[in-house]
Amino acid sequence: MQRAQRRPGALPRREPEGRGDAPGREAAEALFEILLAQKRLTQGIAREFGLSLQQLAALRNLVPGDGIPMSVLAEALSCDAANVTGVVDKLEARRLVRRFASRDRRVRLLETTRRGSELREKILARLREPMPWITALAPEEQTLLRDLLRKGLAAAQSQQDRSR
Repeated sequence: MQRAQRRPGALPRREPEGRGDAPGREAAEALFEILLAQKRLTQGIAREFGLSLQQLAALRNLVPGDGIPMSVLAEALSCDAANVTGVVDKLEARRLVRRFASRDRRVRLLETTRRGSELREKILARLREPMPWITALAPEEQTLLRDLLRKGLAAAQSQQDRSR
């Protein structure tokens, strides 16, 4: 009997434990696989614009006209300040962002330049396009998926708020 080959990063398949949790486990596994596929697609979009995934994420998190502290960006990117400095250095070299002092001179703020804001809008337009796995669904399935994802996101955010 031939074994199915697993993609790198894929979760190993587990047999249900008989407690009625198979649908939840299967949903978690499917979601994980979709997230990996989404990451690959997002990396492709980043490459289209000559950016790394971290640089794309940084631009996505910067709202034009709203300077944010580097520490807030680091938290949004789930990395430390040193990593953000490297990402920002590269964006700044391309004149996509600028750093400036806040009222508290110890805190450096970051904002997009006009060029960075224009690129950000193009990136967001690409990221908002439905991914192929979504367009493969019938319109009513897309609506159901959207509603379920919104419900799951609300529950995840509520859980996160309670853990703070």
